[in-house]
Amino acid sequence: MPRVVVTKNGDEVLEAASVCPVSCFRKDPATGRVVINPNDCIDCGACQGVAPEGTILEDSEASEEDIKFNADNAENWEAI
Repeated sequence: MPRVVVTKNGDEVLEAASVCPVSCFRKDPATGRVVINPNDCIDCGACQGVAPEGTILEDSEASEEDIKFNADNAENWEAI
C-alpha cells in the first residue's frame, strides 16, 4: 500500500521527501503542494516516520479524494 500526502501545505512534508529512498515525491511548482507517486512508492514508511503526524498516511487510512489527488497529479508534477 503506497503512502498518501494528505496535507495541502507542501512545506510540512519536505523533510519526509528527503528521506524517500525511491524519490517518489512530486511538487507542484505553482502552488508548492506535494504528492506521492503511487506507482513509485515502495511503502517503506520512512517518510511517515519524519513527517508531522497526520500529514502522510497509508492509503488504507486516507480518503478516496486524497488518494485520487495524489495519483492524478504525481505524473505531471516535478520530482523533489
